[in-house]
Amino acid sequence: MLNDKKKEEKGSKMSEALRSLVKPKGDEEAAEKKKLIKPFVFLIVAFVGFMLAITHPAPNDTVYFFQILFGAAMFGSGLWFFIAVLEYIRKRPKLAGLFLLFLAVTAFVYLYQSRKTGVDEDVVMTVPIIQDHLVELVVAKTIGNGISTGKGIQPGASWADVAYRVTKTLERMDAMSSDVPDRLDEYFDIGKSWGQQIVAGTKSRQVWAQVSNDLKIVSVNLTEAEAEALLEPMAGKIAELKAFGDAAIARGDRETMRYVFARAFVMGSWLDGIQIARTDGVDGLAFIPSAHAVTVTRVPYIGWCKRGGCRSQLRRVTQGVYKSAYNYVAGEPEATTEWRDAWTNAADIMPGPFAEA
Repeated sequence: MLNDKKKEEKGSKMSEALRSLVKPKGDEEAAEKKKLIKPFVFLIVAFVGFMLAITHPAPNDTVYFFQILFGAAMFGSGLWFFIAVLEYIRKRPKLAGLFLLFLAVTAFVYLYQSRKTGVDEDVVMTVPIIQDHLVELVVAKTIGNGISTGKGIQPGASWADVAYRVTKTLERMDAMSSDVPDRLDEYFDIGKSWGQQIVAGTKSRQVWAQVSNDLKIVSVNLTEAEAEALLEPMAGKIAELKAFGDAAIARGDRETMRYVFARAFVMGSWLDGIQIARTDGVDGLAFIPSAHAVTVTRVPYIGWCKRGGCRSQLRRVTQGVYKSAYNYVAGEPEATTEWRDAWTNAADIMPGPFAEA
């Protein structure tokens, strides 16, 4: 009797073991898959709702409400789905390894694309502000050169005027120094350093002669998207200079043309820096006069043609503009003809933005 009972219990245990190995295992697998399907469906619904909300043609308060609602739902269901996936692969080492590999590859691709195409708005917004200050330094340098050489001299200008102008520019630069992004520190600092040299050079003609017109190249790390964001509006800005230059020539106004030169030169040197960034063995830039140079690195190729034009063509246009403008300031007899020729060439090089310039 006792033996029969033991046999019955043994048989029951074996049956339970068999059921756990066969049918319950399949049931458990199905149940675990259901745990994945439910959050995944919620995630898809939330994503579709969010996309419909943010692409609504007439946004209003109700649409904004659904944007927030579906956004929160997408975040919550995404987190739910992620936890469910972790729970599912926890018991499956092979799947866990593949999942970790997938996460690693995804992270690498994301970081690579961000480095290549990301845009730091602070960088894009700060470069033009720095260049505004560089324009003032270029203007001051040309005034000092005029005093020193007698060519393109500003009426009534003195060394004290040059020093005062540059000192005020340096004060404005000091005021913004804490807001300059780290990647632009060297670009910013070399402008300040050059301004300090200009102030020191106003002490005498001998000291002025030691103030270099050729500064070392500055390395600024930009993504392709950042470089594009800085270059795209340049064609319009350069085209605007024609109206100022034409009016200045009509009035015989060399001082306005001095600013036209400075603005074109600062933009031109930036474009030259982008080209030099793709050329090995370049130690400096030589302009007459040269204010600054910038090298943009990590830009393997800049060859897009948009409304703003291509970089290489834009660079050629800018060079013609600032060289002819400087010659006008210096009183060169052929400068007016050179100015007109520069814009004729611009229309040939880039008929889009400069066809009517």
